[in-house]
Order: sequence, then C-alpha cells, then structure tokens
Amino acid sequence: MGLPALEFSDCYLDSPQFRERLKSHELELDKTNKFIKELIKDGKALIQALKLAPISSSLWARGRVPTPWTGRQSIAGQHTNNQAHTHSHT
Repeated sequence: MGLPALEFSDCYLDSPQFRERLKSHELELDKTNKFIKELIKDGKALIQALKLAPISSSLWARGRVPTPWTGRQSIAGQHTNNQAHTHSHT
C-alpha cells in the first residue's frame, strides 16, 4: 500500500486531510532515513570485515587465532596455561 498523493493545490487549502497526508509522508521519510543510516553503518562494518579477512585467514592458517574459551592466542599444537590446566584435571 502506497502513501496518499500530495497535491500541490491542496497545500493552499491546508485542510486536516492534507495535514494528515503530509504527516504520513514525514513519518515514512523518517523511517527511510533511519533505514539508510543503518544500511550505511552495516556497509561500513562489512567493508571493515572484508579488510580484516585476509589478516584473520592468514593467522588462522598459521594456527595463531584467539581461542574462544580464553581469548588468548594459542599456537597450533601447543596449549595455553588454561588448556593445559584443564587437560591435567580430566
């Protein structure tokens, strides 16, 4: 469903119906503006992620990635202190 048309000639009459149509257009413009701002924000985040992707994949390939349970980096084949401690109690 589209917005009701705004007729230039109706603005001279300044009727309550014209004001309601104008208000609905203003609300739709506000929604569109917020959507565009979110889209720009998401686009910038995507571009930043794409810039970091080669670095992340390079670290991953070398086995140097932050571990999800410690937030610390581990090197493939080696355990962090927390990992070694956890494995010694099991």
